[in-house]
Amino acid sequence: MRSGLLVRIFFATYCLEAGVFLVLVPWSPGWDRFVYSLPWVQMRPWLLAAIVRAAFSGFGFVHLIWGVHDLDAFFAARRQSDPESS
Repeated sequence: MRSGLLVRIFFATYCLEAGVFLVLVPWSPGWDRFVYSLPWVQMRPWLLAAIVRAAFSGFGFVHLIWGVHDLDAFFAARRQSDPESS
């Protein structure tokens, strides 16, 4: 297996995992526990604001789309290079 292929697979996996994490975690109770455990009291209201949570989730959606795009490109390249796929 070529190293470039392995890097593409790892990158797509990272994007998908980070995307799911970033989409779901800001809206979970774990996020609230994390924010309240921060030593910076002034940042708590800011990090609990819906717009900041939505920004983290939006960044997660970008990762999800990027990961799906890379997987689609990977499988399309595999279909083109496979001579038996007719």
